[in-house]
Amino acid sequence: YGPGNDIQLIAKEHLKTAWVWDLEENALRFIGNLSYGIVHGILGGLVVWSPDGRYVALPCSDLSEAGSTGQIFVINMETGESRRLTSFVGSSTLPRWSPDGKSIMYVRMPPKYWRYPGITNDVEGADIWVVDIDGSNEKQLTDTPKNWEEGFWSPDGKRIVYASYMGVGETRGIEIWMMNEDGSDKRPLTTITTGFIVRMVWSPDGSKIAVVTWESVEDGIDRDIYVIDMPATEDVKNENHT
Repeated sequence: YGPGNDIQLIAKEHLKTAWVWDLEENALRFIGNLSYGIVHGILGGLVVWSPDGRYVALPCSDLSEAGSTGQIFVINMETGESRRLTSFVGSSTLPRWSPDGKSIMYVRMPPKYWRYPGITNDVEGADIWVVDIDGSNEKQLTDTPKNWEEGFWSPDGKRIVYASYMGVGETRGIEIWMMNEDGSDKRPLTTITTGFIVRMVWSPDGSKIAVVTWESVEDGIDRDIYVIDMPATEDVKNENHT
């Protein structure tokens, strides 16, 4: 900060570049610079490929006038061009592609202190958002105060199952919910009262979902897998019209 705290000096760190290991050629191939060099870190190492293999989405820490924030970027693996999809002052992370590759679902968490947007607020919670890969049509899908939501697309892209952590920092359990891809018709499926969810995976036909949980015990970690039968889309429509 300068005199009077009205000037901020932003130091740009060394350039971050994107590379890919070509298994056919057994060689490392340079893709391009990531967002004009203003990105200085990858959060969580969550690099996810688009269904057609043309793009990669990843959360990165981005320097802006507000400070260091977590944003979602997409890299065109053919041209090396990178695009920032989000501009939220806080943390945007956990990107997941829709099955048709046209949009990305992610989790948005507000900052704990507005002067320091890189420090996230795990008490206030986080919600699920979705955005098209060109940065348009950004939409909030969940809005549950003091909870943390994390979503997973169904194989046909029409439904999203998500975990809602009831009371961040408390051991009150995890609710499993389902909603349409636009956030409508939310309905609870079940509640898991032990451990925390590592991953949720849909079966290929969309009829079931496997939930992997971990729980700390005296002699290590207890790992469990739950299988949940998913209601058919027709059943959801019928229930909504009764």
